[in-house]
Amino acid sequence: MVNFENSLLSECATAFGRRGKAIRYHTEGFAIERVIEADGQERLNIDVSTLETRPTRVHLRLWPEGNIWFQAARSGPSARGGWEFLFSFDGTLGDLPPGELVSTFESSLGEVLASRGVIDATDRLLALWSRVQPIAAG
Repeated sequence: MVNFENSLLSECATAFGRRGKAIRYHTEGFAIERVIEADGQERLNIDVSTLETRPTRVHLRLWPEGNIWFQAARSGPSARGGWEFLFSFDGTLGDLPPGELVSTFESSLGEVLASRGVIDATDRLLALWSRVQPIAAG
């Protein structure tokens, strides 16, 4: 298990760890990582990847003060690159407890993996993450 100095990051990492087997069942890769930034601040990174026809990646970043960043991306259909699906937002965790953060993340995985493109999933993803405020989607 990953050890954090910050209690919020520690509780969230533990909550993700408890659901690790369920998350791995639907994905190719699942990682919980402690990152130390250049300024010495620690950060929780959650990374999920799939090996579908076109790989999909979902990332979540959480900082000690509760700032959060979420991104979901699926590679485009051509060998030239690009994205079939690219969605991200920034927000503040607020009063969302660690268990609900994990369940929201898992629900997001379902939306992303079932989506047919960014327009198909954007509104549903924003609704799932509505307790994370303020949301700046891009």
